Order: sequence, then C-alpha cells, then structure tokens
Amino acid sequence: FHAGSHTITETQQTGYNFTGVSGDCVQVQGIISVLLRLADASTCTITNTAIQPQLIVIKHVINDDGGDKTSSDFTMTINGNSVVVPNFAGEESPGTNINLNEGSYSADELADAGYTKTLGADCTGTIAIGETKTCTITNDDVARATVVVTKYHDFNQNGTQDDNEPVIPGWEILLGETPGTTGDVGTTTFANVLPGRYTLGETQQDGWNLSDISCDKQFQIEQEQAEGEEGYTLVASPGSTVNCAIGNFHDPALNITKANNRPNPTTVGDTVTYTLSVSVPNDQGAVFNTTVLDLPPENFEYVPGSWTAISSTRGDLKAASVTPEPTYASPGSWILGNLLPGEIVTLTYKAKIASSVITGTYPDTAFAAGCPTTTSCSTSSPSAVLANVSTGSTTPFVGTRVAISTPAVLGASTTRLVNTGAADIWRTMLLASFIILVAIVSFAATRNQKGDRS
Repeated sequence: FHAGSHTITETQQTGYNFTGVSGDCVQVQGIISVLLRLADASTCTITNTAIQPQLIVIKHVINDDGGDKTSSDFTMTINGNSVVVPNFAGEESPGTNINLNEGSYSADELADAGYTKTLGADCTGTIAIGETKTCTITNDDVARATVVVTKYHDFNQNGTQDDNEPVIPGWEILLGETPGTTGDVGTTTFANVLPGRYTLGETQQDGWNLSDISCDKQFQIEQEQAEGEEGYTLVASPGSTVNCAIGNFHDPALNITKANNRPNPTTVGDTVTYTLSVSVPNDQGAVFNTTVLDLPPENFEYVPGSWTAISSTRGDLKAASVTPEPTYASPGSWILGNLLPGEIVTLTYKAKIASSVITGTYPDTAFAAGCPTTTSCSTSSPSAVLANVSTGSTTPFVGTRVAISTPAVLGASTTRLVNTGAADIWRTMLLASFIILVAIVSFAATRNQKGDRS
C-alpha cells in the first residue's frame, strides 16, 4: 500500500450487523479509514455480530359456534430448536416474539377438544441467522352438541315410552359428571356440549328400577363400553342434537279381594255370585303373567259360561281372548296377563249349591300372584309377586263365607268350621297348584315371545 490514508469497506452479509472497528482503524461519519506510514504495519479489526433469528407466534381464535375461549387460554409450544423455549400463553396479533437459533424448529399448541386447529406455513421449517418468520395458529370453535333426555314411567318395562306412559319430573340425570334435573315436561337439556364420548346415567331413587336407556341410534355405542366403564355411552358429534330416553318402573305389587252376593243364609239349589278384584296400585310397578287360583266350597258347582273378566284399562278380557273361561276342577284357574299400575281386573262367576250341601258355613279361598318382570317368572323365586303380601299383608289368601240353611236331617252335621285342618290342607294344595300353573303360563308366554321374534 502507498503511504497515506486508506478507506476500508466490507460487503454486508445477510444476518449480520456491523458493530464497530478497533485497532489502527478509525470510523468518522460512517467511513472507516486507516493511516499508513512508510515502513509501518497497521492492524484494523472490523466486528460484525450475527442477528438472532426471530419467530413471531400469533394465536388467532374464531368463536362462531358457541365457544368462549380467548387466545391466552391456549398454550403455545416451540420444539426442535437448540434454544429451549418454555411453553407460553397465546396472543393475538402482533403476537409473541421468540428468539431462536438458526436451524430447524416447529411451533404448535396443546390440544383443545373444543376447537379445530390450523397451522400457518411458517409454523414448521428452518430459520437462518437474521431471519424473521411469522407463525399463525388459528383455532375455530367446534359446533357444540345438545343432549335432550326424557325420563318416563315405563309401565310395561318394554324400554319404549308408550302413549299411556307419563313423564317423570324432578329426577337427576347425569351426562358424564354434569347433572341435570327433569322439569315438568319430564326432560332435561344439556346445551353447549363439547363433541365427544359421554356416559349417560341417573341418580337412582328408592322404590324405582331402571328399565332402559336409549338414544338416537346413530349416537349410541352401548355395545362398546370401555373396561371399567358403567352406564350407557353415547357419542355427541359436532352440531348434533341427541335425543335420549330413560325408563323406570316401580317395585311391583298386587292386591286381591273377594266377595259374594249372599250376606244372608241361603239354601241348596241357589246360586252364589263371586266377585274377585285383582289390582296393581297406582304407585307400584306392573305385574306380569298374573294368575288367580280360586277354590269354591265343596259341592258349590261352577256354572259354565257365567264368568266375566273386565279390566279398567284393557276392557273386556273375555272378548279380547286374553282370559279364557276358567277351568273349575278344584281349584279354578284364571289367566289375566299383564297388569299395569292403576289397573283393576274384576272377575265374576256363579256357583250353584248342590243338593248334597247341608246346613253350615262354607268358606272359600282365592290366591293371586305374578312375575316382577317380563323375563323372569317362577313363583318359587323370592322375587315372585304374591298378592296382598307384596303390599304388606301377612297372607296371600283371601276368601268369603256362605251360610247354608237346609231342613234338619237326623244324624247330619249342622256346622262347617272355617279354620279347620282341612282348610289349611286345601290352601297348601292351592299354592302348589298355583306354582305349577304359573310355571306353565310362563313357559307358554316364553314360547309365544320366541314365536313373535321368529
């Protein structure tokens, strides 16, 4: 170099900033120079500093389907870079500036089931020294679902709300861990439900039994219960309205009474009209395959065709072929079918007093029972519904007395005691006969049900 002043320049490199000179160089008004003298050596140091890469993370939230979260409710994550960046809350534009090292990186967020996520083009890639990139993560709220649950009194336990089955208000329903209570119209609505899988159940009440839980078919997955999961499971999809129904029925109970139309003494050749009333209380559950066994006094002969069977809800059971004519072969049997809450079935028949009957008081006995459900029926089972016993009585038997007055016959007995050993024997035989009869009725009903499904 010639002696004198020399100007020093450099070609600026992307990603670096000029930060100063040192040594024998000076900078005046942005110009770097060095003064050289003859036979002299000079050293000039120019310093450039790398510009740290910048990533701007913008969190944008769209709430147009019922969502209520803001950008700060989402947690942002940065991975894949040599700089360890702690998770941080999202922020709308202008966003959050993050210092990175050059190289690869990826920006994301922790998942939120209520929102769909869209990552911008610069949310994943590589970044160079001095480069600034912007990653925009957009979240759009998912359309919420609505779950409507109807609670009803399933009189006949068929798992379907029939026209005559009322709704039940004031019952707590559980969707997952969220409670709701049915109102006057028997429904509760779970609104703004995030899409997903939920267990539907209820808080059980004393004296009630669950018959069925069902939902619109496209949302039900009750056959896919997870291990350890109880209750009925449904899937609420975005924007859907899921209609469900929960049926319950009371513990079953049955009553029976018996009367006759002869309060005063009568005589041979007369007829006695017996009336049996079999009922289910309004506040109790239905009784299925109900059967009555009736034992008139000895030599009180059933009059064929004299019978009636009228239900307060089903009408004439005789005309409807529900109840066939009873067979009085000591005892007589009556088949009543299924009795619903509040139903009363009234049975009547006539018996003629045979000429062999002598003066005395003649007791009779009747007994009724049925099954607590449509699928189980055995009177030997502790669950069998015994009339009157199921409503608090100590005995299932009812009966009346008929006083007979005939001309005295020398040497003939003139008294018939009601509470004799013979009466107890007949009651035992009556109960045994009933068990056999109900078993036959249950078997026949099962065969009919199978036939209906074939």
